[in-house]
Amino acid sequence: MSSAVPTEDPTVARLRALLVRSPTAVAFVAGQRFEVVSEEFNHLFGFGDDSDLGGQGTRVVHTTDMAHTALQERAATAFASGQPLDEEIEYVKRDGHRFWGRLQATPLQWDAPAGESLWIVEDVTAARAQRLQPTWTAKHDAVTELANRREFERRLGEHVGSRRNEPVSVLWLDVDRFAEVVKGMG
Repeated sequence: MSSAVPTEDPTVARLRALLVRSPTAVAFVAGQRFEVVSEEFNHLFGFGDDSDLGGQGTRVVHTTDMAHTALQERAATAFASGQPLDEEIEYVKRDGHRFWGRLQATPLQWDAPAGESLWIVEDVTAARAQRLQPTWTAKHDAVTELANRREFERRLGEHVGSRRNEPVSVLWLDVDRFAEVVKGMG
């Protein structure tokens, strides 16, 4: 007696193999739930061997409820206007660590933009830090990592200007011979 093993649809088998072996973090999302996720997607968010994002709500990877809701609104607006969503978002991993990811999202069917969508996420934390580095170094002291005088004055002016009818206090510390301290630190 031979038992017939049902064969899987070749298209489904190809998709399953792609999701398992692809080095790209891919997920299919419907109704604010991860329906199917690639192994790389699971690993990117700290899931994998003993857990899976498949079937979980998309809120689990966002830093706050507000960030999650805002993303849903931006995606709905983009999709309704016939545009994909492509932006950098701060995400949270299973262990609570945060990272910046580039989300590229698109509906599976443009005639049903509120339906299922495809998410591709890439970790851009290092690239983002490198892009922002010139801005940070222009506004901070390299030794103390505090805002430099120009940035301090800009922030102070912004703060005081926003409090027109309220009292404002400022504490200014001047460290004697600080230039010698900086010189001694190289």
